[in-house]
Amino acid sequence: MDIENFLLQNRKFVDINPLVCGKQQCDPCHSFGPASRDYYLLHYVISGTGTFTADDKTYSLKPGECFVIFPYELTYYEADAESPWHYIWIGFECRIPVPKVFSERILSFRQLDEIFTRLDNMMNMETGREAFLCSQIWEIFSFLDSRNESSENRVKTYIEQAISCIENEYMMELSVQEIADRLNLNRSYFSTLFKLHTGISPQQYLLNFRLNKAAFLLQKHNYSVTQAALSTGYSDVFTFSKMFKKKFGVSPLTYQKQK
Repeated sequence: MDIENFLLQNRKFVDINPLVCGKQQCDPCHSFGPASRDYYLLHYVISGTGTFTADDKTYSLKPGECFVIFPYELTYYEADAESPWHYIWIGFECRIPVPKVFSERILSFRQLDEIFTRLDNMMNMETGREAFLCSQIWEIFSFLDSRNESSENRVKTYIEQAISCIENEYMMELSVQEIADRLNLNRSYFSTLFKLHTGISPQQYLLNFRLNKAAFLLQKHNYSVTQAALSTGYSDVFTFSKMFKKKFGVSPLTYQKQK
């Protein structure tokens, strides 16, 4: 049996604190447990197969899959007799909510392979192993949280990100196509989602926000029409004045004098 433990120091990180990490090529039928630890433990199967038992349920695992052990949980796992598994593990303390998908016990995502294979780099690190390992656990959490997010929540996130983009970058040459591209969405699909959740199209939302901001600059800061136009994403003052009058019923200059 070939086993390798990476030397780590308990750095007592607050949110996620790595404690152990290692890898093992198990002998046929090699087993562990029933036993528990006082920290979270993830085992990722590199090759071979085996079984994992928790809560009176037994799971068969193959390469590319990961099983989750919770603190103080009695578990048992055993390597296959003919094709014993080779796995890598991470043990860590956690003082923040873990991804809900952990409750599924067995994780199988291609992105996990990329994360766990990076851990071999730790052997070449003389310092900073704990911080590096912590970053990999955060990446696992981030990925699993995104996969666990419901379709409804993802749409809500798209809309919130789009609105933030408009409200923070309205003075730039920002377009609906650019916002859709940043969200990796088709423009037509994005526009449909946006209107469904806000009642207006993203183009109209951008236009309204720019013109309302321009009106504020004219009224509260006494900007000139040109300054207000350039400060709200309009390089053509004529187009700005035309759009402003259409929305407010008067020209920018008249609006400023009236207010």
